[in-house]
Amino acid sequence: MTTERERSLETNIKLRWLGVAGLELGLGSTVLAFDPFFTRPSLWQVAFGRMRPNADLAAAILPRCDYILITHAHYDHLMDVPAVVEATSAEVYGSSNACRLLETLDVPRRQIREIAEGDRLVLGEVEIDVFQDEHRTIFGMRVACGSTRLDIKQPLRFSDFRMDSCFSFHVRVGGRSLFLASGLNSEFPQTADVLCLAPFGRRRDFENLLPRIRPRLVIPIHWDDFFRPLSRPLRMLPDPSNWIWPPMRRADLRAFEGMMREIIPDAKLLVPQVLETYDVQALLQR
Repeated sequence: MTTERERSLETNIKLRWLGVAGLELGLGSTVLAFDPFFTRPSLWQVAFGRMRPNADLAAAILPRCDYILITHAHYDHLMDVPAVVEATSAEVYGSSNACRLLETLDVPRRQIREIAEGDRLVLGEVEIDVFQDEHRTIFGMRVACGSTRLDIKQPLRFSDFRMDSCFSFHVRVGGRSLFLASGLNSEFPQTADVLCLAPFGRRRDFENLLPRIRPRLVIPIHWDDFFRPLSRPLRMLPDPSNWIWPPMRRADLRAFEGMMREIIPDAKLLVPQVLETYDVQALLQR
């Protein structure tokens, strides 16, 4: 039976897409952020230079945060986390590589928490289960994987942000749940009201995942071209699962919606506007 406190919590869940894989969840008095990333350096900078976070932008967009969770240690998921921590004093949760990188980037060790598959985090009135996932290939290749080098120095290069583990998170608060899927692993044992995931991959992987999660609401994320700054209109990212033919085709959200409705016809789809705040209860009741 749902208690009065649980009903109060589930009617006060706010969600904001921060661009790329970034999400902000306002859960009563608690603010969680997943993979906050705002600097969005150009392709040239990523490929050939060292990347410097835009700390002022990060602090302006996310001025309050209690906890940050990192799905994996690639630059577009981690490089702005130290700036958010400096502005908010948030605690950060991530893999072994993520923790090493955060220390290199001067995040105080007391604010860093290493997590692993199977962990259950209790953050205030929020429970989060940690699942191992598999990162999608990028045009058929696995990039920036392996152990973090010991000799890296600031500012970091693309190749310094190496992934060891890739996590997905099942978030529960009150009587509501949200699944942030960083890959398309079909073995998640739990359902969720809201599913956030990238709209890329093979149809058979979605046919395995979507009926298992049985979401009432699907929110596609990580589809925007993250080499363009937030000051410019969003543009679709080239589909990383499409590496044979036709080359460099951009993501197609209409095609994703059509496929989703064939697999789970009763679910709703929300293509979020970047930095716009949504009331989750209102979305589920539409």
